[in-house]
Amino acid sequence: MARLGLTLPVFDGFMVEYNLIRKANAALLAQIAGAGRAAIVGSPIAQALFRPSMLPTSPKRAWELARALIRHPADLRAARAYRFLNHLPEMTGAQAALAYVLRSPHVASAVFATTSMDHLALNIAAAGMTLSDETISRIETNPDAPAA
Repeated sequence: MARLGLTLPVFDGFMVEYNLIRKANAALLAQIAGAGRAAIVGSPIAQALFRPSMLPTSPKRAWELARALIRHPADLRAARAYRFLNHLPEMTGAQAALAYVLRSPHVASAVFATTSMDHLALNIAAAGMTLSDETISRIETNPDAPAA
């Protein structure tokens, strides 16, 4: 839909899903930015499906797991390849995922949701973080999740 929207002068920006498991959308972000429009990234942290454990240790975690199993099973499987992000020095896995998205010169903004003030603070801090070349390479060599 964004490509169609680019043909119309009434849209200044487009929200595109782009994250660790949706890297193929990088070309669309470049196209949007190249047209002088804003590329706004949705789901930049890929719902943190790569976190070390998806065990339902609380009602909230049970709901998150059920949602992932029902709505995003392929994403859940693809995210396993990114569990290494949880072991990076000086940042959380979610910060690494967000830093990866924000490193693109074509991203105008990223939109995420959280129910935790601690997570909000961590996500804000991710804007100033830089990933190593090795981490970027490891992210980029993992395949995307199959399209839903």
